[in-house]
Amino acid sequence: MNTSRQWVPSDVIVGDSVVDHPVTKTILQNCKNAVVHVVELSNGESDAELLTRTLRSTRHQAETASSLARKSLLLVDDKNIFQSMAAGAVPERRCFNFVKILPYSGVCRASCSYCWFKDPVLIPKVNVAFFEHLPGQLEKLIQERGRTQVLTFTHYKTDCFAIDHLTGFAGKLCAFFEKVDGCYVQFLTKQADVRPILQFSPKRGTIVCFSINAETVTKILEPGTSEIPYRLRAAQCLSNKGIPVLLRVDPMFSFDGWQDAYRSLALAIAETVRPQKITLGTPRFQSASEMERVVAAVETPKAQMMMGREVAKMGLNKPGLPRGGVACESMAYFKNMPMSYPAEMRVNLYASFIDAWRELGVPSSVGLCEEPAEIWDACGLQWHGDKTHDCTCNFIPSVGDLMAEV
Repeated sequence: MNTSRQWVPSDVIVGDSVVDHPVTKTILQNCKNAVVHVVELSNGESDAELLTRTLRSTRHQAETASSLARKSLLLVDDKNIFQSMAAGAVPERRCFNFVKILPYSGVCRASCSYCWFKDPVLIPKVNVAFFEHLPGQLEKLIQERGRTQVLTFTHYKTDCFAIDHLTGFAGKLCAFFEKVDGCYVQFLTKQADVRPILQFSPKRGTIVCFSINAETVTKILEPGTSEIPYRLRAAQCLSNKGIPVLLRVDPMFSFDGWQDAYRSLALAIAETVRPQKITLGTPRFQSASEMERVVAAVETPKAQMMMGREVAKMGLNKPGLPRGGVACESMAYFKNMPMSYPAEMRVNLYASFIDAWRELGVPSSVGLCEEPAEIWDACGLQWHGDKTHDCTCNFIPSVGDLMAEV
């Protein structure tokens, strides 16, 4: 199993309220060579401002705030451990809100060229008191929403396994949700190092979802991620242990040769693992200006050329208003991503994969991410109106799902 080099911060910024916390001590023990800065955190202070007052010593003066942020780790106590996300504000798009679980933020070590979250100054952050808040906050969530909940371990610029070697949080989450009836934690990743889950080997309550793509996309647009064969082998290892595996092929791109590439991906999946659900999606952005900003931030000429070609094909093609539209409010930022390929192009992308998948006869169902009814219908997919079944975000494993038809 491929495991990329583990990241360790050069500086750890510790909020003064968590200096003596056991998790803080564990993390610092795993960062022995890091410089530790104990600070009083201020509400409303930006990451850039925190870095300026904490790390602008002589040895740091020549570095940019962005560079300092990528080398640092921030330890805090935050009671806000859940966040709702998705496109539920646009009823034409078949998408259910999902709940994110937030032990970390900003800890993704990848640099995907299509990622719209390109904050230049974002300090990786760990909520060291997360497990103290989890039981009470989960009970409140259940009272508000009902007993069955899938909580996705993700956040902007975050991969759930990126710093587990420092925190050990993955195994603790497995242990917690193994004992909670009707609730699940979903680990979402583009990495192949799933040893924290394999070592715990949970019997229930844990789901792992891999984001995968055609090799052309991963090689050019996903630096810092594990190669697809390694991700699929990791998925196979989990599935062999009885741990439910989901896949996201998202975003799908219309690069030269995409038809053969996505058919090859379908075959590679079928030869390796039996996911309980696959969700397909295409690139989507808030506005034309955001697309331009994302392309401008791409780090390599080859990736920038590919992204430039792809966004040139996109426009206001999905239900919803672009950011800054008349009806947009602040919370609509994450709920209206209407800039994408034209409908016909999206259908062709999806259908190519779906047709290949059907030909392989694999008993795993397929859904679409944030697509209106006519796109589902054009792809020959059945919509059930059930957030626990139609896509990976809120998916709940069951024996019946293994036998579901595409």
